[in-house]
Amino acid sequence: MKRTLLIMILLCSLISGLKAQEHMLTGIVKDKATQEPLIGATVVNKGTSNGTVTDTAGKFQLSVAPNTVLVVSFIGMESQEVNVGSAKELT
Repeated sequence: MKRTLLIMILLCSLISGLKAQEHMLTGIVKDKATQEPLIGATVVNKGTSNGTVTDTAGKFQLSVAPNTVLVVSFIGMESQEVNVGSAKELT
């Protein structure tokens, strides 16, 4: 029983440590040609279901780990992959 409890505590600590590495990323998605913000563009961590949609100003917020690759897509446009690196803000 003590051993199981110790293992559970260690696992929780490990998971908390991994989660602590994530940071809040903010950004704006714009049309390259017109520089107009894209309303309703999808921003997703590549290979996951962690994502969001841009607001009426093209802005988004998403919790990401360092060096995450984001997939940005919008209907009628080609999807783009963006490497976050250690950035806290992207356009």
